[in-house]
Amino acid sequence: MKSTNLKKRDSQNQLVYAYCIIKNNEAIDTEPLPKSARTSISKLGLARPYIISLHDISAIVSRVPKEKFSQAMIDRKTKDLDWLSKTATKHEELVEHVMKVTTPIPLKLCTIFKGDGRVLSMLKRNYAAFYSILDELSGKVEFGVSSYISLDAAKLAERSENRTTKRMQRRVENASEGRAYFLKQELDEMLISEFASKAYSISRSVYEELEYLAEHAVMNKPIATEIGTQKAGPKTDMIMNAAFLVRKDKVVDFERRFEELKKEYESKGVSIKLTGPWPPYNFSQQGR
Repeated sequence: MKSTNLKKRDSQNQLVYAYCIIKNNEAIDTEPLPKSARTSISKLGLARPYIISLHDISAIVSRVPKEKFSQAMIDRKTKDLDWLSKTATKHEELVEHVMKVTTPIPLKLCTIFKGDGRVLSMLKRNYAAFYSILDELSGKVEFGVSSYISLDAAKLAERSENRTTKRMQRRVENASEGRAYFLKQELDEMLISEFASKAYSISRSVYEELEYLAEHAVMNKPIATEIGTQKAGPKTDMIMNAAFLVRKDKVVDFERRFEELKKEYESKGVSIKLTGPWPPYNFSQQGR
């Protein structure tokens, strides 16, 4: 991908949208995305990507209209979940395409500059940090691992081996209809508490097992409750939201160990999900 004269690119009516930082790579040419992806990006107001280089690092950027990507407009649009989803998807699509060729430092969604000169200044200020991060991330990819516990009390009751819980189940069965209603609520809370404790312990074990095969690992805050289920299916609660930085030559071992852990623990009521490989969002300061 060839960089273009900065003065020609600067415009009063346009801003610059930055996707990621890379070490210069001849394989990143003037068409960093497949035609279908370029078409969908253009519908969002994002022009064809190009690069701005400083020495041996580059920023991959696009021109965007000021009326659509000013700070005021972004603040307004972030409340539009459809726009936010489409923009995030296309942002990630470009970064993931770059990842197939070289290691990127992903930038935050809607990282906007007033012109190419501002991007170049950013590269100058952060050159040493970018170079160090790119060296650290080279040859590595990110995987996400999450765990969930079912909130279906009936299914939890079938798995429970806790004596106190079993006694409460008998009290519910023998109580009058009105009394049984309140006891059932108390029982449900006991069951969720019992299995949440087990799920946290299992999740910690999974994290530690997979951390051994990773270069780095981070435990993030669970995204929200009742995540990862179909509307018609049983509700679940996310217990673990972890990310692992894995060397590409260790990916097969990492995925194999994950499958072993998944098989071992799902029979105990904890669902475990693997996603990736992703660009290293969680292991780059600039990507957070």
